[in-house]
Amino acid sequence: MAYAVTAEWVARPDTGDEIAELLATVAERTRAEPGCLYFSAQRLEDDPRTFLLYELFADPAALEAHRASEHVQTIVSPMIFPRLESRTARRWLVLDH
Repeated sequence: MAYAVTAEWVARPDTGDEIAELLATVAERTRAEPGCLYFSAQRLEDDPRTFLLYELFADPAALEAHRASEHVQTIVSPMIFPRLESRTARRWLVLDH
């Protein structure tokens, strides 16, 4: 069964552009992961501090491999997370995949 993750991030003031640049690298590397079926990052048009991520993985193992990946450990956790004011994430079971 496929797993989806949605995440909403709100950047600290004056860090949105940095996060957007870092996310471009993370997106490229995540899409190349085995088991990643889809990865998309969006920035809210009328509030550029707000980001929405949608991630789709083939199975729980692929999701866990993503979380342990080099780019999550060296970019997301130490470089993006400290620039966030808030973040929420949810895991979804994909019923129609």
